[in-house]
Amino acid sequence: MTDIALHQLPDSGPLTGAEIVPIDDGTATVKTTVGALRAGLAAAEHGHASAAIADSTATGRALLTAATASDARGTLGLGSLAQQNAAVTADAAQGLALRNLSAGGSAACRLTLGSNADDSDAYVQLNSGGNASHGGARSLNILANAGDICFLAGRLNPTLRLRILNGGGVAVGSATVFDSAGHASLRSYTVATLPTASPAGRLIHVSDGAAGRRLAVSSGSGWSWTDGTAVA
Repeated sequence: MTDIALHQLPDSGPLTGAEIVPIDDGTATVKTTVGALRAGLAAAEHGHASAAIADSTATGRALLTAATASDARGTLGLGSLAQQNAAVTADAAQGLALRNLSAGGSAACRLTLGSNADDSDAYVQLNSGGNASHGGARSLNILANAGDICFLAGRLNPTLRLRILNGGGVAVGSATVFDSAGHASLRSYTVATLPTASPAGRLIHVSDGAAGRRLAVSSGSGWSWTDGTAVA
């Protein structure tokens, strides 16, 4: 019989399971069948019922349905996240949630990607359930809204802290601090509405300062014009 390489053999037809193949069992080369090989491998399809796959209470399962507060530790949730993301938007939300839950079932650490029901907002939320002995819950929320990128603080009902404006400026809360050209913008007050002077070293614009004075600096206990005289 002429020796030929494996790749020179003709293609087989559909496998029936009865085909004989050689294998090495660690001590010798022996024969077995395709069917026996298949039987020794993992099942061709999972043996779980659909309800088991969707069960949100079993530890270690990946959820392919709505993720809820009762998710098990180490789960991946795909689908409706309205309950998880209620802190970000009152609307029903969709997205992806990666969660590592504490033994008590609360979200010890969670990363959520989603949008609200009408897709007007998109957000990334990273939060920890927190431990009272370590300062409690912490959360980072990044929201894309009307072209702005917004950074919010707080796990429940987060508060807007910083915005990168669609036009290129930067705002703290609702006040623009840098415009798109990089010019600093001071908060404007009147003499009668000056904010607290603590801490020291803050600058503000005073719209009705005497003798045309407009720039004031805080000392920690009061406001002064840049020449050192008290704001009046």
